[in-house]
Amino acid sequence: MTIKEVPMHNQNDLINIEIENGATDERLSNLLAALHVNTWQTDSLHAIISKVQLHQLIELATEHHFPAVLVNDLTAIYRRHQIMLRGAHFELDLTIDPAVMAILNTSPDSFFDGDATLNDQKILQKVESFMANNTKIIDLGGQSTRPGYQEITPEVEIERTVPYIQMIKREFPDAIISVDSYKPKVIEAVLDAGADIINDVNGFEDNPAKLDLVAKYHPALIAMYNNRISKWGPTELAAFFADRKKTFEARGIHADNWVIDPGVGFLAQDSTVTDIDLIKTIRQLSEMNIPTLIAISRKSMFKKLFGIDAAKNVWSTLVAELMMVHMGGQIIRVHDYAETNLMLQMRKQLEFPRATN
Repeated sequence: MTIKEVPMHNQNDLINIEIENGATDERLSNLLAALHVNTWQTDSLHAIISKVQLHQLIELATEHHFPAVLVNDLTAIYRRHQIMLRGAHFELDLTIDPAVMAILNTSPDSFFDGDATLNDQKILQKVESFMANNTKIIDLGGQSTRPGYQEITPEVEIERTVPYIQMIKREFPDAIISVDSYKPKVIEAVLDAGADIINDVNGFEDNPAKLDLVAKYHPALIAMYNNRISKWGPTELAAFFADRKKTFEARGIHADNWVIDPGVGFLAQDSTVTDIDLIKTIRQLSEMNIPTLIAISRKSMFKKLFGIDAAKNVWSTLVAELMMVHMGGQIIRVHDYAETNLMLQMRKQLEFPRATN
């Protein structure tokens, strides 16, 4: 019995496999049926299988002592579709379980949760709650980038970030810390303090000095498309991120070292494209097999497009985030981390029940 993958356009989460002589193996057919895999027969057994189903199939085939060659072939196909994020000191497997990225703003003028009374105790209490709710990444920001924001100096931003990075790393050494900044001086300071990821709203497009720092410290990156400053138009996102990939690869930054962010909420005021159009690009962008960020938490677009005040409810954000997970997003940047974690748990239990036979 041999297994091969059949190329499939616009596959997103689905994989097309052909199993020669598989139609005669009743045990294999029963496993695929138990996992609700869509199959059909010609001279071979064909299956359209999701990454979650494939992962479960490998586990069950191993448990039931299927031939090693079958398990190895299935595993090789799965690994080709793995989505990993790696930095100098961490590794996340995002293939079947999206990661929650909790927002920790230390700027008093952030659009949703700015807090002028933050102190060390409040920060540690928040981080403790993040970790208890299965948060994988903490995104620390000292500079608001809300529409109409006032830029602060690098020195002020460093004061709002570096001491907290050091404190969090001291108290929670396993915490993965992302810092939301676009200024080279701040990026160098936070990397020196122990930050693991740099989240740049300018997509590392505006200043090559930032990539020099990446080469020195080897963090993971989040590259956001920012229509407010980019030379690329909002209908050119695939080309923009292909350009980012080429630039990053020339610097030794590979597909598992960076994250795509389509920049929802960062359209120029005169743009004829909407945030919904940007959200819909997730499906196409996910075909690059690079982690993709969902960053729509509590944003004003819900008010503009649907008349929903997202600042007063969480359900609108959760519904949109779930849809974007279905489109191929792997990291969800959120204010409501506990609710998002619960949503992901429910999705996994309801959509992908474990086969019992």
